[in-house]
Amino acid sequence: MASCERGFLTSSKIYTGVAGLIAVHTVLNMYYSSPPGPLDSTGFNSALNLAALSTALEEGSNTDISCDAASSKDGYMKVLSYVALSEQLLDGMQAHISDIANVLSSDHTQMRQSIAIMSSLEDSISQSLEGTSSSVKLLTCIQDSLLRDSPNWLDESGDSKLLEELQEKIRSVRDAQRHAHDQLFSLLIDVWRAFIQVKHDTQSKLAETLEDSLNILAVEDLRILQDNVISAVRQHGDTSSPCQIGGYMSEVATITLSLADLMTAEKYLLEGEQRLTSQEQLKCAKARLHSIVRHADLLAAQTDIDVSAAESRYRGAVLTAKKYAFEEEIAKFQAKYAFFLTDQGRYDEALPIAKQSLNIDSREPVARLAIVRAQQQNGQLDAPAKIRAAKDTLASLSDNFSPSSVEEGLRSELFSSFDSWGKVAEVQDQHWSAGGIVAIGRQCMQYTDVAHFLLCFICGGTLPG
Repeated sequence: MASCERGFLTSSKIYTGVAGLIAVHTVLNMYYSSPPGPLDSTGFNSALNLAALSTALEEGSNTDISCDAASSKDGYMKVLSYVALSEQLLDGMQAHISDIANVLSSDHTQMRQSIAIMSSLEDSISQSLEGTSSSVKLLTCIQDSLLRDSPNWLDESGDSKLLEELQEKIRSVRDAQRHAHDQLFSLLIDVWRAFIQVKHDTQSKLAETLEDSLNILAVEDLRILQDNVISAVRQHGDTSSPCQIGGYMSEVATITLSLADLMTAEKYLLEGEQRLTSQEQLKCAKARLHSIVRHADLLAAQTDIDVSAAESRYRGAVLTAKKYAFEEEIAKFQAKYAFFLTDQGRYDEALPIAKQSLNIDSREPVARLAIVRAQQQNGQLDAPAKIRAAKDTLASLSDNFSPSSVEEGLRSELFSSFDSWGKVAEVQDQHWSAGGIVAIGRQCMQYTDVAHFLLCFICGGTLPG
């Protein structure tokens, strides 16, 4: 039983955590009593009076709490009181985080002030996460004790009821803890996006110089805050925490376009997948694969990075999806990989991979687009009927991609090209055998480029490879 007691908070930590929360809550209630507006970090820190808050955090009692409490009803009630206090602390922390997020969403220029306020709440954040972690450990320890030996203050019928209550409470606290992690990471993502928006909104060169120097400091502060939050989540979370952290860092990487952030995300996601079991492992594995493919897309779009980094991720995602038999993901990832290969001019390699994708999902839009592109570039569309079929495929994909996407840009370009060449091919069908050279010549006059005109005339509508 002694091992169960190690690392648990004493009630002094409960009371100091609550005292700290009350001090912060009082200040924020005063500050946020009106609708969200600009954050004045100077006024906030002055009202908060960090020295007074530190004094409040030192107050408390020294009553010990351990899983030995299961041996008495009074001790068990103390544990429940502790759990209730830790939940209140967590709720209070989340309320403050929500307030900051609301202000930031209404004015992204409050980024630096948001970072400062979140940094001032780090102790409360850490204490709230520690409290919920200790609550889960205490409740689990008591549950295990009940399974081994019923306490003398319970009758036989009370055993099963208490176990049900404990199991429900453990689930509830764990869910609340994970939700708190998600909320913290969501706010940090909002701050990162606000930082990018502030840079984008900068107008004059003088303002840009000033903003850059201030933003560099803000990013350094944000990185420190981020590291501290990740450390707290990692220390006080459960086996699912690495997957949560990895998902967050993957979002950060899409904003910062940082290779270091990308690799950190993949490290945490892999750790999470390896630590979890059953359905949770499958969920984390799926999240990791989608992140890896998103990272591959980012890397493929960079001109100063070796494309092999992107290719290894596409290929690895396909192989891992096959390992877990994620049929939908296999089709999507194969299509993405095939499209990437066409970008690299490797059309012979892309075709079979895209066709494998269609064997799983015949409607997969990226795979269908990749096949048309590869066939066009390989010179396989060498007859009017094939050109018309390719054009029909492209037309059917018109609603599958966002207007600004690379895929839609390519689809539209190919469709326009096939439309022109298709008309020439029709002229060929109608006139070439009858000697209609003039008709084909007129049709090809639309091409101002001499090489295109000659190729059009000679091929009579055959699309060049």
